Amino acid sequence: MGLNKYFLFYPPGGKNFVHVQDAAKGVVSALEKGKNGESYLLAGENLSYKDFFQMLNKRINKNPLMIKVPGFILLSLGLLGDLFRKAGIKTNLSTIHMRILCLKNYYSNKKSTDELGMTYKPVKEAIDDAVAWFVEHGIMEKSFKRKRN
Repeated sequence: MGLNKYFLFYPPGGKNFVHVQDAAKGVVSALEKGKNGESYLLAGENLSYKDFFQMLNKRINKNPLMIKVPGFILLSLGLLGDLFRKAGIKTNLSTIHMRILCLKNYYSNKKSTDELGMTYKPVKEAIDDAVAWFVEHGIMEKSFKRKRN
């Protein structure tokens, strides 16, 4: 969502970002080493949306104008989406979705590292691998110059 934008609107919250390969390894590791009945969070790095989009754009040498969307605007859009849904109009806008964008959905990977022996790749590497995949599959032009650390 943050690729090749002139203007990048971002919400006030944040989330945990994990490399897809780490998530897949974590599932296998939980099946092999996990304790019956236990749950394990496969969590990488906790980042605000602003920090994530800045990191993404630094990695691909882009510099869009970044604009923070205040929580009250997102919640207003969510209410509008709820009204649309009640009127039978399909939309992804909802109060619940907009609230989630305002939260800092941060998690710890301590249990998965301690009990499953998991290690996690940095988000920078996940971004590089994702962009390479998008280019390889024709979803993104190879016009960017990848930046290494």
